Amino acid sequence: MSSSSLIQRSRVESGQLSRLALPILGAQLAQAGMSTVDVLMAGQASATDLAAVSVGASLWVPLMLFMTGTLMGLTPIVAQHLGATRHGAIRPAVHQALWVALTLGLMSATLLYLLAEPIFEFMAVPVEVSGLSTSYLHAVAPGLLGMALYQTLRAFSDGMNHTRPALLISLVGLLVNIPCNYLLIHGGEGATALLGSATPGWLQALPHWEPSAAVWRLPLRCGSCV
Repeated sequence: MSSSSLIQRSRVESGQLSRLALPILGAQLAQAGMSTVDVLMAGQASATDLAAVSVGASLWVPLMLFMTGTLMGLTPIVAQHLGATRHGAIRPAVHQALWVALTLGLMSATLLYLLAEPIFEFMAVPVEVSGLSTSYLHAVAPGLLGMALYQTLRAFSDGMNHTRPALLISLVGLLVNIPCNYLLIHGGEGATALLGSATPGWLQALPHWEPSAAVWRLPLRCGSCV
């Protein structure tokens, strides 16, 4: 093979690889951006909230990575069947992966919900931090099931050479995560402070989450709703 043909082939394959890899890279950066936003906004709320989120992440992130690493095995399986034109073998592989995802998601959610508080007691985490972090993890736990199912469908999509859907979903998730964090932290009062008189009435009455009491608290101005 001549050097010119080798360079031309390298350009073609590099372009194909870039079209597959760049959306995956963007999706990973967007997911990392969600965690960054969570830390930044929790830190603005209070130092205790930031500590609670950070300590909680030390428990649920390893579970998430374990599920993701396991389910990513579906990508080369699907790609191999697709390359060998064994299209009929793809569906059973995806079905099995969904069952694995369902099992891992339920197990991870249960472990996180039941063991968070005992682990914090064993680690001698301060009470004010452990209480907030436990409430945070109890809210995160059900999402692990959805995360496992999403990772399975993403692995299937990537294996079929469709990497852009994961990028779009991750970008939308990042954009939605920011206002949702703000509203959960500050409630209707925060929305009113941000938007002023243009804030709709239903948004002004939106409660904010108070993990330390584990209840929804309404803004003081909505006295008729209390």
